[in-house]
Amino acid sequence: MNEEIKNNKNISKYLIILIVGILLGAGGFYGYETYEDQQLVSSVEEIEKTSNANSEFLRIIKPISCTSSSELSDNYSCENLSDNGYDGWRDNNKSCIDQWFSFTFDKGIYLEFVVITNYERETDFLENKTIENILITFPESEYGSISKTLENDRIEQWIDLDVETSIVTFNVASTYEDTNDTCGIQEVRFYGKG
Repeated sequence: MNEEIKNNKNISKYLIILIVGILLGAGGFYGYETYEDQQLVSSVEEIEKTSNANSEFLRIIKPISCTSSSELSDNYSCENLSDNGYDGWRDNNKSCIDQWFSFTFDKGIYLEFVVITNYERETDFLENKTIENILITFPESEYGSISKTLENDRIEQWIDLDVETSIVTFNVASTYEDTNDTCGIQEVRFYGKG
């Protein structure tokens, strides 16, 4: 009987050691996982800080303001050109003659390219003259101008800029022929770093 009690005490001792070992191992594993998660979060935060500081990645650059030579109404001001909406900018029945729109950014930034979109909706596209040739200038930069012929279509059109500037002006040089008095464009999006 004493032998059985001694064996039961030994089994109980081993069982307690086993349970404590399992609990310590699980706690250590959880602590290690938590440590790894904290390291991962720290690494991601460091990468984000570095990439934002170095501006290595292209992103959409939003202008802080826009002015234009004319606008049909507040509903069609050049401010609409960077709002991802369908209203866009329309001139005040000038057929785009001597018309321009200009964007200002909060600081000198690097612009890689711009995406210009004619009106996507067919009714808007058909009731407005479409810009054919456009001259892009950078008034506060020593960079020259860019002349571009746009397609007479409802597609996004990309224009390489590759310039550091704080102001970009689009001067309408000509439009595609039609009978409309109003000229317009739906969207202008800038991509760059900074």
